[in-house]
Amino acid sequence: MLITVYTGDWNEDAAPNSRWATRISVDLADKAGCSLMDWSQADLNGITMFTPLNRNDVLNTEYAPQLWACVDAILMKESRLEHMHQ
Repeated sequence: MLITVYTGDWNEDAAPNSRWATRISVDLADKAGCSLMDWSQADLNGITMFTPLNRNDVLNTEYAPQLWACVDAILMKESRLEHMHQ
């Protein structure tokens, strides 16, 4: 499963450099886990509303623990994903 976490200032007048998005691959099989994903060049070419964050933009930053807390909350509390935890 691929999820995208959008963070930052998403008010109508906010600048793209104050909005971020990070992609996470989620494996719910026997070796369950999550991995940060890079955006493809095709995706990057079409993004204008936010700043896409790649793996190296997140790793070893102050943002990383916040991102993983968001991912944990999504996976634990998002009712639309309940069928995937079985």
